[in-house]
Order: sequence, then C-alpha cells, then structure tokens
Amino acid sequence: MTAEELNDRALALLVEKGIAEPGDHVMLTRGDEMNAHGGTNTLKILDVNASHLHKG
Repeated sequence: MTAEELNDRALALLVEKGIAEPGDHVMLTRGDEMNAHGGTNTLKILDVNASHLHKG
C-alpha cells in the first residue's frame, strides 16, 4: 500500500467514525521507517473530501 492510499484510508476511517467530515483539514504525522520509534519526520495537512465518504 502506498503512503497516499494509507492517507486516504485513514481519512475515510475518520469520516466513518464521525471525527471528520468533507471540508475538514486533518494533520497527519508519520515517520519514513515503519516500526521505528522516535522517527517522526513528516507532517502533512490533508483535505477531507467527498471521496472519503464511502472508502474503508
């Protein structure tokens, strides 16, 4: 799964749980290395949109 696909799945889950809705912005932090503690080096601001309503 690509990073973009993972971002979309995370946004879809937030929408499904009622935490976010289309039009919201979500800040996502992550590290390049999976399973490495203390390695957060990326901050993204993502837009929630209608395409996230039915993904999951």
